[in-house]
Amino acid sequence: MDSYWLPPISSNSLPVKAKPRSNTIQLSNFNNPNRQKKTFPLVSKTESKFFHSSSTAVLDKKTVVQSETKVSPSTRRPLPSLPRNYSQQSIEIAKKTSDQQALNSEITFRTLSVQQPNDLPNQLDFMLAKQRTILGIDEKRKKPTKTYKTAKTLKPISSSEDIQISEMSYEESHLAKRKVSVLSDQEKKAISLLTNGISGFGKSGVHGSNNDIVEREYLCINQNTKPILMSKDMMNVEDTVEIRNFLQISELALYQMNGEVLPYNYIEAEISCGGLMQPVLLTINTSFSQYKISFKCMTNLKWVEVKKMIEKGISTKVSTRIPVKISNYKLVIAGTRLYFQEQKEMRQYSIINDISRREKIINIELIDQKQFNEEINQIQLKHQNLLLKEKKKCKASNFSNEILSFTIYELLNFDPEIVFKKFFDESEITSCIKNYFETRSFEKYKIILKVSCCLYMGTDKLCNKEYFTSDVINTIFDCKIITDFSYSMLPLETRLGITLYAIRKGKKVVIGFVNTPLFDFQNFLLSGYVNLRLWPDEESDAVSSPLQNPSPTAPIISIKFPDPVIKIFYQPYEAKYPQVPKNLLKISNDVQQLALHNDPFQPLTNEQKNEIWQNRFNILIQFPDSIDLLLRAVPWTDYKAREEMADLIKIWPGISPIQVIGLLDVRNSFTPARDYAVRLLEETKDQVILGYLPQFIQVLKFESYTCSSLALFLLKRALKNRGDMGQLFYWLLVGENEKTKISLRSKILLEVYNSMCGTQLKELKTQENFIKIIEETAVNAKHWKDDEIKTNLPNMLTVVNNALQGSRLTLPFTSRETVSCVVVNKCKVFDSNAHPILLCFQSSPIFSQQETRFIFKVGDNLMQDMLTLQMFKLMDDLWKKNGIDFRMTIYNVLATSTTSGIIQFVPNCETVNSIQTKGRGITGVFDDACIYEWIKSKNLEEKDLKNAIENFTYSCAGYCVATYVIGVGDRHNDNIMVSKDGHLFHIDFGHFLGNIIKLGFYNKESAPFVLTNDFMFVITMGNTDTDNYSFFENICTKGFMILRNNAKTFIYSFMMMLCSGVPQLKHVEDVQYLKDAFMLDKTDDEAEQEFRALISQSLGTFRTRLNFFMHSMVH
Repeated sequence: MDSYWLPPISSNSLPVKAKPRSNTIQLSNFNNPNRQKKTFPLVSKTESKFFHSSSTAVLDKKTVVQSETKVSPSTRRPLPSLPRNYSQQSIEIAKKTSDQQALNSEITFRTLSVQQPNDLPNQLDFMLAKQRTILGIDEKRKKPTKTYKTAKTLKPISSSEDIQISEMSYEESHLAKRKVSVLSDQEKKAISLLTNGISGFGKSGVHGSNNDIVEREYLCINQNTKPILMSKDMMNVEDTVEIRNFLQISELALYQMNGEVLPYNYIEAEISCGGLMQPVLLTINTSFSQYKISFKCMTNLKWVEVKKMIEKGISTKVSTRIPVKISNYKLVIAGTRLYFQEQKEMRQYSIINDISRREKIINIELIDQKQFNEEINQIQLKHQNLLLKEKKKCKASNFSNEILSFTIYELLNFDPEIVFKKFFDESEITSCIKNYFETRSFEKYKIILKVSCCLYMGTDKLCNKEYFTSDVINTIFDCKIITDFSYSMLPLETRLGITLYAIRKGKKVVIGFVNTPLFDFQNFLLSGYVNLRLWPDEESDAVSSPLQNPSPTAPIISIKFPDPVIKIFYQPYEAKYPQVPKNLLKISNDVQQLALHNDPFQPLTNEQKNEIWQNRFNILIQFPDSIDLLLRAVPWTDYKAREEMADLIKIWPGISPIQVIGLLDVRNSFTPARDYAVRLLEETKDQVILGYLPQFIQVLKFESYTCSSLALFLLKRALKNRGDMGQLFYWLLVGENEKTKISLRSKILLEVYNSMCGTQLKELKTQENFIKIIEETAVNAKHWKDDEIKTNLPNMLTVVNNALQGSRLTLPFTSRETVSCVVVNKCKVFDSNAHPILLCFQSSPIFSQQETRFIFKVGDNLMQDMLTLQMFKLMDDLWKKNGIDFRMTIYNVLATSTTSGIIQFVPNCETVNSIQTKGRGITGVFDDACIYEWIKSKNLEEKDLKNAIENFTYSCAGYCVATYVIGVGDRHNDNIMVSKDGHLFHIDFGHFLGNIIKLGFYNKESAPFVLTNDFMFVITMGNTDTDNYSFFENICTKGFMILRNNAKTFIYSFMMMLCSGVPQLKHVEDVQYLKDAFMLDKTDDEAEQEFRALISQSLGTFRTRLNFFMHSMVH
């Protein structure tokens, strides 16, 4: 028999089980005007749905009291406690007919003539009170001061001392204070919830409006238990927990010490192309000898064979009095933490292939096993319980249960209390405008006459209406909202977008906008006063983040939603699996074509949406990768359709990785679909997640709440692989801190990561302090004169060396490379407008002769460069998987803030401008042979020259395709470089997606991409009769077609970056360029022929060389 849930009578009441319907419940027509009994909704646990009903349960007070019974533990779930003033007399619903289609809602705007904040009403108090209400903090109650106890547990075998029970208060056990920022109650609450969801520090009860914290128990073991290192492939959480519990260890340091091993199909494809079989010079550094051992070998040798060759070389150079057993040593790339598996071939490691193609010299270090173990102990990637006053080590069984599941959703999975009323019923919107810019005082406009409201579901507009008044009033004006939306029509992910305008003399000026979810993170509909801070000077749209402006000077709009006695709760979708019809109708031709092409930019008509929805089971079975097409066709205002879509997702088969990523962009806000995508990502390797990590960080802005399945997934992965993913995760969030539209959310996630990353936090803080010193130096360098640079720069760098004394610095853009000190005499300030600093570091350990150089730049936002180079890396991976290596030079870039960043320095190369003008002047740009002669002068041997020409041919082809696809603009001869071994590559990506520089009506760039006669002279070696041009054209076309077959990879990647703050990537229309560049509206043959024509067009465009000449003349 079903259980029926009733609202609790008091804040301490438990869910109750009603008696059978025939005895206690009378059903009556809700529209009956003669009905006198007080009513409230009664919803079946198995039948409840959040949609409009023609009838509702009627129950009197007496029946409510008599129906209280206990519920079995298997069925009991926590219900939210109601406010303290809730009573039996409050269980009453206004007598309104459920078939009312139109709603009259009152919106009141107040424009204050006094601009001083002190004269404003206490709107901020309303806002804070509302936030605390949403977070479950009852202001009328004192903060709980429960004490926590740490429980005893069985001692490990190696333990000899007992664990003492410690007690501390709630306040004492709060998160450790940091000097990062002062967190609000909302942030602290979100941190607490996220921490519980990730680490599982006990279970916390969150009941309605009260913050009832239950006592937590921690299982602790002795302090002297040492961590171990899993140096093989990354393990899943279940295996990790099992090992930790079996060995009774306190911590398991998961750190990926091995390099990336390439798949054999790639190796075979490379060998067929003549790659991966080049001889290299191995240079071995040892800590026990002053001698270097060098020998040539082929990259198909296994590392165990390399060890034998090293041992043979050591025996001839090292005194026989020093016993050396090579098996006691490990091989590592000099200056990195990258260790090799001895049974793998050298060419199986991507880093070896990258080095062998360029420098031909691979610096190897022999690391003593004892030193290796010491490094493991120094890593100490331990999970520290910062919630406890004394940092205790927790046994894995205590936190593993929570890390394997998202407890936060279980805690908030309340049973519903639904009132079937209308949205915006008797609601008020009151705006309170402050003077947020002295130069933009609203006094000069005198009036605020226009407000625009819109409901969004993803990028779909559920409605869009504007409201006006005709009277000019300085203080208050009123207008009515008319909407036909009932509560049941509102999806859980609905966002309300509001834009305020000022009008004067017919001119409309945008004051600001705000988007806010209509349901809070506990699935309760917003009620009462909600104060929202506006983002200035922009209009609300579908891609706007659902976060408020944290600035204290932002305009505030106060919205009063209906405040019913019983709160409106969105019932989670029931766990049931749909039955697929056995006899499906044949899919229509139109839907079949839409599913085959699945163009994300093609708008769908209402007829197409209806037809797609009718064929949903056909899409499930025949076209599962077109799930995003089906999501675009769901009638979101129909609760049954939403529920059925959620049910379909439960049985939806696996889809391609790129389609998974596409489900997380701004167009899809349906929570079950986003959760489905995250579940599939759980099965993805770290290397793939790492490749799209910037996108995942950005789409966190599209989540309605900070605590989302995607946020928990990223935190778990970052904490599992703290070396590679954790460090990049940290710095990507740091780079978001200055972007106000995400700063609050990024700070919360940073605080959670910092509280759980153990002693890695010390390493991250070292990097952060280093960045601060270098940034201060770079800012000051802009004002230094030439003679001041010679004295000031060494002094500032000496400060860095003093800070690094006795320790190592892991470079922020790669956790695999560590440095020990600055080589001061090799650092310099470039003579350019930004005055970037070239920094040279000695690689760690100190006996290594390897040097690392990078550039620190202040004054530019490097986010666009990061995105462009990330896309180049994705292209390079796709090409290599298809058997083509375009010898791309993809250097690392990391934006440390919105105005600064680190750029990896590429040695042994010069700009095309420098090559063209050296010894020839600016007219050298018209000399076809200049680049060829320069490469020839750097490669005197014939085989080296041949290899350099091959490098130039492949790399030039790769960058022609890559810059065309992304639409890179502002190409001149100072941002195209050539290395001494012939690799061509591009730098400085300030313009992309077809944004080119115009001088008035004159387009500086008319060629699809840069391909000049001097480039082609190198490819053909000055002989136009060779087949080199045809070979170049063929590999270009093949490279383009490979990318075209994976066009969605780049389209979805750019769609996910719409809120990244990149100036030329703000709207969905900006990504339209990619569709045109990939020629998705053409057949494969048509696209191939058109791209060949683009090659000829680029080569024949004289304006490119004219731009080179003009740039050389100016610079």
